[in-house]
This record gives sequence, C-alpha cells and structure tokens, in this order.
Amino acid sequence: MANRLKIKFIKALKNKKLNVFGVFFLLAFLFLILTKLSKSYTETINFDLNYKNVPENVIITSKEQPTLSVEVSALGFRLMPYFFRKRTFDIDFKKDVYKTKNKYYLTRSKSIQKLKSTFGASIEVISVHPDTIQFPFESLSMKTVPVVLDENISFASGYNSLEDFVIIPDSVKVIGGIDKISEIDFILTEELKIKNLKDSLNQNLKLKPFNENQKIKLSHQSVLVTGNVEKFTEGKLEIPITIINLPSDSKVNYFPKKVTVSYYVSLKNFKTIKPQDFKVVCDYLEISETNNAYFTPKLIKTHNLVKHAKLKHNKIDYILKQ
Repeated sequence: MANRLKIKFIKALKNKKLNVFGVFFLLAFLFLILTKLSKSYTETINFDLNYKNVPENVIITSKEQPTLSVEVSALGFRLMPYFFRKRTFDIDFKKDVYKTKNKYYLTRSKSIQKLKSTFGASIEVISVHPDTIQFPFESLSMKTVPVVLDENISFASGYNSLEDFVIIPDSVKVIGGIDKISEIDFILTEELKIKNLKDSLNQNLKLKPFNENQKIKLSHQSVLVTGNVEKFTEGKLEIPITIINLPSDSKVNYFPKKVTVSYYVSLKNFKTIKPQDFKVVCDYLEISETNNAYFTPKLIKTHNLVKHAKLKHNKIDYILKQ
C-alpha cells in the first residue's frame, strides 16, 4: 500500500514539473514573438487591383490583371494583418485615373496618395512598382433589351397567379461591339424550375452569361422575380347571348338563350365576379356569309380578375324568321 502511494506521488510530481515547464515554454515563445513583432521591418506587399466605377461603355482589355507591389516599412504588429488576408487595392475610374484616347493611367503619385490613406501614419510607403499602370480599353456600343424569364413552373393543385411574374428590372443594357450586340434581342434568365408552387414568389435569378471571348457585358448580372400566388377556385355563370350585326328587317330565334362561362378566380375575389362582367355574342354576319347551320358564340368581355375564362357551348342553333 505504501509503495503504491509513493509511486502515485512521484508521478504527480513529474506531471507538475511538466506542466510548469510547458507554461514557461509558452511564455518564452510568446515573449519571442512579441519581441520580433516590436521590431521595424521593410517588406514588399503585393496587391490585386479591383476596378470600380468603370464606365458602362468601356471594357478594359488588359490581357492580364495587373498587380501593384508596394515596399513598406513598419512595425511587425502593423504588417502582420496584410499577410493573413486577401490584399486588394481599389482603383476608382472616376477619380483615380486619367484618360487618353485608348488608355487609362494610374500614376505613382496617385498610388502613393491612396496607399497612405489606406495604411495610415503607422506604415511608411517607400516605393511602388510599377511606377505607372496602364489600362488599355475599348469604347463600346450600348443598347437596351428586355429580360425574358426562362421558367418551368407548375402550380400546386388549386393555386395560381392572376398576373404574369414581374421581373425587376425588366430590361438591361447590353454593352459590346456594335456587330455583336446588334444580334441580341433579349436576355434570358437562368431557368427557374419550381414544382407545386403555392407560395408567393420573391427570388433573385442570375442572367445567362455570355462567353468571355465575346467581350459583352451587362448593366445587371441578376434580376428579381416576384409574383403573388393565391388559392384559386372555379366559378361558373350563365351569361345571356347578344346577337350583333342583325339587320333591322331581320329576326332570328336562337337556342339556348344563355351559355355557361367557366373561369378561375382567387378565393378572395370569388364573390366579386358578376354576370355583367362577361359578354357573349353571336355574329349574324357569320351565318349570312357562310350559311352555317349554327352560330359560334364568342366571349368578348371578361373581368380582369379571372383567368382561363371559356364557354361551355360552341354551337348555338337558330331559326331565321321572315
């Protein structure tokens, strides 16, 4: 028993020594890091350029995305964040560059001015490379074309939408060479495929892109598609038939006098629909010119709150009276 206690005591003592050693080792390592970061360093930081506010009718034609190499001097604390995150440098084509006939230029003085504003006083900018960055460009033509929804949508049973889906914006600007954009009449969205839709729609859709080699760009990369989806039901009403173009000296007897009109309407508007919202006619000229044995009724008026209105009869018998 005594031997067991002795062994446990020795193990605990060793573990304690290891823990103390580990703490001192960690503190020494942190002290070393802090000492290193407290020193001043001269380093080169490479920035990817990010274009902003490029005019719509301009396309930058640089074969490769230029970069900016910046030599700086600062304490390690200040420099460390730039080595652990993506480094981008914004070029505003409205105020950072000057323009010639076919190129934009970013000068050394403008680069340093922007960098000093970005870094602040704690980081000294020593030099930038290249001294001047050129951005060759082409001036392009522009036209506005409608956006067409590429949709494959089926509604859940008993659901529908009274109006077409709304696309915002409903048109976009196409920018490119005149010979290429002249062939473009519309822009398609990516396919919107939904089965058994019963909720109102509010969805962003990307526009189908062009091949990069075509050098065509759009004013928008995506659109918003919205639509109200509601519970629908079928309605039926008996609508009297009106004979049109009947000469004043002619009389005609016809049967039936009324026809059934079926339609779909949202539940909330069901009681709004009345017989006077529809008009069904038979044209006397149809039988006088063709000697048809029957009228073909036509639905010429419906309510704007109904969908798929149709007649249940397609023949109306008649007798001409002398």
